[in-house]
Parts: sequence; structure tokens; C-alpha cells
Amino acid sequence: MTLRRKVVSPSLLAIFIQFLYILMLIIYFGLGTVNLYSISVLSLFNTILVLTLASKAQGKFFSMYNIFIFLLSLFHFGQYWLFIFGVKVDTTIAYDIINIYSETLLITTGKFIIIAINIINLLSLFQFGKQGKVKHPKDEENVGRKNVDNNYALKRISFFLFIFLIPPVLYYDLNKIIIGLTTGYSGVFTMGGNILPTLESYFIIPALCLIYAFRNTSKWKAPFYFMLIRSLILMLLTGSRLSMMTDIILLIFIKENYISKSNRKDIIKTVFSIALLIILLPFVGYIRGSRDMSIIDFMINQNPIVLFISEFGSTVVSAILAFSYVNANGLYFGKTFLGSLTVLVPGSNVLFSGLKQEITIETILNPISPVGAALGGSFFAEFYLNWGWWSLIFMALTGFIIAKFSNFTLSDFKIDNEGLIKCLLIYIFFGIMIYVRGNFLDVVLSFKRAIYFFMLYQTIRIIFFKSKKKSNEEVSIE
Repeated sequence: MTLRRKVVSPSLLAIFIQFLYILMLIIYFGLGTVNLYSISVLSLFNTILVLTLASKAQGKFFSMYNIFIFLLSLFHFGQYWLFIFGVKVDTTIAYDIINIYSETLLITTGKFIIIAINIINLLSLFQFGKQGKVKHPKDEENVGRKNVDNNYALKRISFFLFIFLIPPVLYYDLNKIIIGLTTGYSGVFTMGGNILPTLESYFIIPALCLIYAFRNTSKWKAPFYFMLIRSLILMLLTGSRLSMMTDIILLIFIKENYISKSNRKDIIKTVFSIALLIILLPFVGYIRGSRDMSIIDFMINQNPIVLFISEFGSTVVSAILAFSYVNANGLYFGKTFLGSLTVLVPGSNVLFSGLKQEITIETILNPISPVGAALGGSFFAEFYLNWGWWSLIFMALTGFIIAKFSNFTLSDFKIDNEGLIKCLLIYIFFGIMIYVRGNFLDVVLSFKRAIYFFMLYQTIRIIFFKSKKKSNEEVSIE
């Protein structure tokens, strides 16, 4: 008689390890033997462990959720990691957080973020465990036929919107480049205007839709490389790094998950692209400080990796200041979140003018910063500012929702308008990535734009597309 070995699913095993690890963290932190060096080492180990568990549960490494966790760790623990190896922060591009704030405050903040990331991951692993248990609709075959028609419409409408937006967006890009080259990068961030910046903020959506719709042909390459080259040019000539970097991540995400299967050649390309970004991002930040230097001189005389981690790892300053603010002034009790939701109201710029300045983390914390202004937001800072340690519950729920989004974008769901919905979720992820060192307001704005784009898309479809069956019809732009 042959006995069958019952194989434990990767998600259940990951949940068990994660739960055990959280208990060990609680015991370790409770012993009171933590110092700055040990919390720094733990933050690096923690990042590797959490990403490994999440990847095993998902069966994939390059997912929305993993990108989110990695960015959270890099932006909040970067300078802790430099401290492990005795590498000094380059103060020409970032504040040296380790030497500005007390060890007690750095340890307390580090503990909070480590526990938060693990609580987020624990709840998210339960969501990943649901993969493969999706209930498809009873009329799945009919929905499948509809999606052929939907893909036809997606090609036509996204192509029209993409072409329509190119002239005003390129005009706005040209203005930014001219200002960046003549008055410096600071001039770009003080540019006025209302319509052109709004149109630009929507530009990535039809591009993503086009790439997805043409994923089975070679025509996805035109919008993909157009947007990629545009992002790199703007990053270099205007100093716009975070939004351009986020656009690039979205483009690579949609290509890697919907178009090409990863092989050795693709892995080499991805590694090369990451290395290029690590060089370009600090280079832009470095010369943005009115330094005249070629990229070759920069690579010879500077350490791009140290500069990269020094600057992007300084986001933790906002979380540190959030602890100081709450100790002195108390909690916000959700006011920044409720204030952010007001932008969903039509005409909110007029009805709630000035509110935006009152609910952003940098506005709240700048007055108590010992290094002056120039602070950004922070995912952890906003949650702690509103609910203190109770925010662990709200962050876990937020992570669960992000994991659900991530699941959907990686699964072959048979639902109506599958392609459009996936692309809009990927765009909402743009706001989630910005939120790592931004504000909840960034997520709400992305959600609002996604709703408006969906409404515009459906209106165009209703007016110009009849309910014809075009299951095997080739469109003229293919």
C-alpha cells in the first residue's frame, strides 16, 4: 500500500513562518536589548524574508505587492542599511538621518516600521492563498466572447486617446525642458497652468491600455518605447524623478507580466535597466543642485549606489518626526485621510481650496523639522500621525487591499472589460507607489483619474461602438 505525502501549499507555509517570525520579533523587542546596529541588520534581514515569503505565496517575484514592499523598505531603511556597513551618507544629496536624530528615536521608529511591514505581509499572505480559487461566472464562455469585443474597443479607443493627448503633452514637456535648462530644475516645480498638467497626468493610462491591447502582436512596442524614452528624457532634463521612475516601473510591469516570459536575455535586460536607473536617479538629484558635471565624471568621482540609497533612504525622517509630533500634539484621528477623500467631490479645488495644504504630511511636519523644509510624505508617517500604534490594524487592511489588486492583475479572470480594469488598477498602483514617500492624497487622485477615464472610455464606446460581434475581425490599426 502506497502512502501519499500531503504537500503543504506555499501560501500556508509562508503564513506559518510569518506568524512565527512576528512572535519572535515581539519577544525580541520586549527584551529591551535592541540597539541601532541590531535594528539596522534586522531591517535588512526583514526585507529579504518578507519578499521571499510573499514571492513563494504568489509564485511570482515581479508583482505589484512585492514592488510596494520593496519600496517601503528601501525608502525607510536605506540609511539604516548604509549604517550596517559603516558607509557614510552623502550629505551633498541627503540629510544624514542617523547622526541628526537620537538613537532612541531611530530604534523606536525602526521597530514600528518592521512590525508594520510584517503585519501587512501576514494579512496579505491570506489573500495570496486564495489564488486559484477564483469563482468564474456561469456564462464564462459568453464573457470570453465579450472580451474579444472589449479588446477590439480597447485598441481603438485607447489609440484615439493616446494620439489626441500627444500634442498637448509634448508641448508641456517641451516647456518643462526649456525651463529646466534655462532657470534650473526648481523652475519646473513652480510652473503654473491647470489644463496641461491635468492632461499629462492621464497620458500614461491610454499608453498602458494600448500596450495591453496589442500584447499578442508586435505593435505594443511603439507606445512602450515612446513612453520609456520620454520618461528618461524628462528625468534627465527636468529633474522629475519620482513620477517618471514610477511610469517606468508600470511600463516594465505590464511588459513582464502580459507580454514576454522571462528568460535569460530578459533578466539581463531587467538587471541592466535597474542599474541604469540607480545611476540616473542620483545623477539627476546631484546635478539638480546646480552642479555642472557630465554623467561620465559623475560615475568616476561619485558612488551612485551610495547616493541612491542615501537620498531615497531618507524618507524615514517623516516617520521619525511623526513620532515627535504625536508625543507633543496628539493624534490626528483620520483627519488627513478624510480630507484627502474630499478631492473625489467634483469641483473640490474650488469648494475645498486650501485644504490640500492642511492635510499633507510635509506641511504638518515641516515646522518641527530640525533640518528645515524639503520634507516629503511617508506611508508610515501618515498612518502613525493619525492613529499611533493602532494604525497597524489599518495598515494591515491597506496591505490586504493592495495584495488583492496585485492578485487580480496577475490572474486570468474572465470578467467583462478585463483588460481595461486591469490597466486602471495598474494606474491606481501609480498612486500607491507615490504614497510610499507621499500622501494618501496621491492614491485618491489616481483613483479619481481612473474613474474619470473609465467614464470617458464608456461614453466613447456607447456613442461610437454598436453592439456588433467582432470576434475575429482585424482592426485597421493592427
